[in-house]
Amino acid sequence: MTAKRKHIRDSTKLAAMICIWLELPQDIAEAMTESDVLALVEWDHFPIRHADGGPDAHWNLQPLLAGDHKIKSKKDAGERAHERKVRRSVDEHRQRMLLKGMGKRQVKRSRWPKRRMRR
Repeated sequence: MTAKRKHIRDSTKLAAMICIWLELPQDIAEAMTESDVLALVEWDHFPIRHADGGPDAHWNLQPLLAGDHKIKSKKDAGERAHERKVRRSVDEHRQRMLLKGMGKRQVKRSRWPKRRMRR
């Protein structure tokens, strides 16, 4: 009768996959602990960003090195800011068109102060 094999933990399997994915040399991989290998990688939501409602599902996550993930997150923040600006502009345009259709004029705010300027 053969001896039953010991269960391999998921974290060990994940560390092994990361070593293969990064093509770490055997001697470097052996010198690192499991937690050191796991710390090399951060998980990024792709193709649907988490901020846009992306799920934490296996098909929406990709491994990135920590530095690369930081760079991508900065880029994503800029894209989200641009999207908010465009959305705000579209909403303002829609509001102006609705008021125009009702025969009302939008009250424009003056750039100049209400008080009389001193000389």
